[in-house]
This record gives sequence, C-alpha cells and structure tokens, in this order.
Amino acid sequence: MIRVRSEDSRRQKLAQGDDVPGIFVCMGKSCYVRGNQENLVYIEVFLKQRGLDVRVDLRGKRCGRSCETGPHIAIGNAVYGGVTLVRLKGLLEKHYACM
Repeated sequence: MIRVRSEDSRRQKLAQGDDVPGIFVCMGKSCYVRGNQENLVYIEVFLKQRGLDVRVDLRGKRCGRSCETGPHIAIGNAVYGGVTLVRLKGLLEKHYACM
C-alpha cells in the first residue's frame, strides 16, 4: 500500500528538524554560462514553491578545475556534472520528493 503524505504532514516533518540536503551551485564563469545561470533561477523557484527556501542552504561556489564537465551542482554529498535544466528538474524531485 502506498501512502501519500498530505502537505500538512510534509510541513510538520520539516518543522521537526529533519535533515534537508543543501545545494551548491558552481558560479565559476564556465559553469555559469553553460547553464547554471538558468539552473540557479529554477532552484530558487522550486524551493520557494515548496516552502523549502528557508530550510535549504543554497550557496554558490566554484567546482575547481572541472570546467569541461560543467555545469556542476551538488545536492547534499552528491556532485553532478553536465546539469541541464531538464536533468536538474529530475535531481530536485529525487532529492526533495518527500518534502
């Protein structure tokens, strides 16, 4: 049997202090122009729509010498390269599905 959580139970779970993975977006020139400019805007809207903008630590940083495989985004401990907007949507749903 699949149980679907109501919006109230999701907010209650977040209020209880469960770990919420942070997001790091590479803001280096190469990653930024390859798509992280749009990715960042999408992430901000995604988090705000779900009420996660106050819980998720969203930061910019540089990925460091991996420019050829960018744009890079890290969610929690997982680092992703070649993140297109389509791929980003799937990653965010995966990492924040229960929230």
